[in-house]
Amino acid sequence: MLAVLSASVTIAVPLFAQSGPSSSLPKNAVVIERARVASTIHPNRELLLWMIAPVKHDRGALSEEAYTCPEMTLGSYYSGKTRLSLLDTQSGKVINTIKLRSAVTDDVDEFNIPYRIISGSYYLVPGVPKDSEGKPTLLKLRDLNGDGIAAETAFYEAEACMGLPTTLMGYSVAQDKVIQYPAEIEVTNFEQKVTGNRLGPKRRKGKPKVETQVWIDYLFSKKPVQPRHWKYRIDYSGRGGCDESYDLRYDPVRETFVGTLTELCMPD
Repeated sequence: MLAVLSASVTIAVPLFAQSGPSSSLPKNAVVIERARVASTIHPNRELLLWMIAPVKHDRGALSEEAYTCPEMTLGSYYSGKTRLSLLDTQSGKVINTIKLRSAVTDDVDEFNIPYRIISGSYYLVPGVPKDSEGKPTLLKLRDLNGDGIAAETAFYEAEACMGLPTTLMGYSVAQDKVIQYPAEIEVTNFEQKVTGNRLGPKRRKGKPKVETQVWIDYLFSKKPVQPRHWKYRIDYSGRGGCDESYDLRYDPVRETFVGTLTELCMPD
C-alpha cells in the first residue's frame, strides 16, 4: 500500500478537487472531500470521499429554473465511480475502501455527488441561506444512528417526487473500518380490496420475507421517535403503489438496522 501524501504537499489536481489526495489512489482519482474523525473517537483516522475520472454536470450557477424533485439531491453534480476510504493519518496508509453505488441502478458502479446544491433540503450547505445554492458538506460527521458516536454521514438519491433512497456510511470503532450500514427488514405484504366505497378486510399475501438492504427509503431524512428507533409511513397508494409503514431500530452491537416494513396494497 502506498503512503498518503502529506497535506502540506502541493499537488496538481483538477480545479474542483480538494488538495492532497492519497498517492495510493488511482492516477485519475479526484478527491471530493475529507474529514477527520474526532480525536476522542480515534486520534489517527480520516475519511476520504473520492471519485474516478468524474464527469461534471452543471445546471448553471445563476439558473432561474426551479429544482426538479430529483435535483433536490443532485443540484450541480459529478457522476462516476465513487469511493469512501478510511486513512491512518499517522502511518499514511489506506485502511479500507468501500464503493458508493446508486440505489436506482445498483448494477452500475457509479454515483452522483453534488458540488453545488440548494440549502435547506437534504444535504448540509453551511453558511448559505435556505433555498440558496452553495457547496455542500458531504462528510459532516454526526451521530445519525443513535450510538452516541459522531462518525456517520448520509447520502440521498431522489428518484422522483416520491421515493427517496437513503444510506448511512461512516467510521466503525469496533471494526476500525469505514462501513455502509445495512438494514435487515422483514417485509410483510397485505392486500385490501375495495367494494363500492368500503374497504374490505386485509389479507396477507404470502409469508413475510427478510431483505438485507443498504439503501432504505426515507430513513435518514426522518427523525427517530426514540433513541435508535424510527417509525414512519410512506403512502404510495395514490401513485399505484402501496401504503408502507416502517418500524426500524439500530442495533449497536451488530451495527445493523433491524425491523419491519408492512405494505398495504390495493389489488390491480
